[in-house]
Amino acid sequence: YPRTNTPLVVTLYPSLLTFTSSNWNTPQPIILSASGDSIDNDVDVERFEVLYYIKTSDTVFLSKSTNNTVITEISDDDTADIVLENTDVIQLVEGGATKMFMVVGLASEPLHSVSVVVETSSSTLITATPPSFTISKANWQNVNQQITVKALEGNYIGGTSFSVSIKTSSADKKYHDKVKSKTAI
Repeated sequence: YPRTNTPLVVTLYPSLLTFTSSNWNTPQPIILSASGDSIDNDVDVERFEVLYYIKTSDTVFLSKSTNNTVITEISDDDTADIVLENTDVIQLVEGGATKMFMVVGLASEPLHSVSVVVETSSSTLITATPPSFTISKANWQNVNQQITVKALEGNYIGGTSFSVSIKTSSADKKYHDKVKSKTAI
């Protein structure tokens, strides 16, 4: 169920419990743990069956015991997304100074490089640079790419707002066509 190169590993500890005549009625905990990763898997919840059975030399007890199955579900806690420094509105002045914001990184580890395109809703009035950049698999958490936005001289209508969109494409389907936007006024 998970992507083939991100297998979930589940372990039980201890794998064997021993009950004796002196501890037969004392609960013994079993710890189920799942491996963690930073990858957004294809299946958000995976189901596992834990089989357990009785092994004893007591034939009376063995004849009355049953083998059992416990079903457990493990949820993936990673979600593919673009992480921005903040969601603040970008305040611009026509023909004025540039303003900047930061693409901090990605919210989960990609399986392939991620190409990013930065666009504005009106390229004749608002510019954003760089227009594109690439996020490598190794650098997904620490991109810290500065985006510079400028309002050009032009014919603005009072109260006009624009969007600055950060769009991704990748061979990793979780990062193909992701979009994050900021508002510029």
